[in-house]
Amino acid sequence: MITFAKPEMLLALKAIWKECFGDTDEYIDFYYANRFRCENTLVWLDNGTPVAMLTLLPAKLKQGGVFVDVQYIYAVATLTAWQGKGISSKLLEYANQLIKNRGEALSLLVPAEAELFAFYKKRGYASAFFLKTSRFSVNLSENNNTHFAFADISPSEYKQMRDKVFDREGYLCWDETSIAYALDENKFNGGFACKIQSEYGQAAALCYKAGQMLFVRETTLQDNTLHSALMQLAQCHGCNSITVRLPSDSTLEGEVHPFGMTSMAQPANGYLNLVLD
Repeated sequence: MITFAKPEMLLALKAIWKECFGDTDEYIDFYYANRFRCENTLVWLDNGTPVAMLTLLPAKLKQGGVFVDVQYIYAVATLTAWQGKGISSKLLEYANQLIKNRGEALSLLVPAEAELFAFYKKRGYASAFFLKTSRFSVNLSENNNTHFAFADISPSEYKQMRDKVFDREGYLCWDETSIAYALDENKFNGGFACKIQSEYGQAAALCYKAGQMLFVRETTLQDNTLHSALMQLAQCHGCNSITVRLPSDSTLEGEVHPFGMTSMAQPANGYLNLVLD
């Protein structure tokens, strides 16, 4: 039986999350206190007990020059003892029928592992969003004379910069509440968001440190200033290398790879990010 979540299911849903994703209790509590909504969570019940779940996060996608309502499918999980019974497939079918009945355009998702692309392809999804990953060392001798200043950034500022830079056909636009959670979640995990200011204007970046590597989940920096700005930012945080996610059509060197899938065809250069992966 499929139903929407109810408050009394919270402990069971946390147990599913813990078993399937292996996150800490602190992170799970953070998610359920700040992002979870009963009305966005589908649950599979077995004799009244939650054994699987699927979350729908509303967003807007630019199609034909206008933004349409879509749902990002997140945290699809089934307890180990109930896996192999087609439950996740039935949850996906139910979710997509619900989306259709609401008059929304489509669903999209980001497979957690490479092998899951094949799993979702069998269920009607196709790769539609690609990102480029660029890696480079911090070499200040290559840096130019431009000085970049780094400051805190609010969710509204981040959204404004993001929407301006990434707006295109196939752009997945999050509302300010979703942006705020993405920034808070990154901070909870030890990361930071910042505003980057220079003579070229302002940009945003969402980052975290992994040892001496600075991982930039997203940035609105232009290609011609990105290396210099991120080298200075990395130096501020004691990092000697940088890995940055970029739109697939960035002119910078890097590896383009499939990232997101949809239930309908999308433009090749669409943009999807901030998906809590």
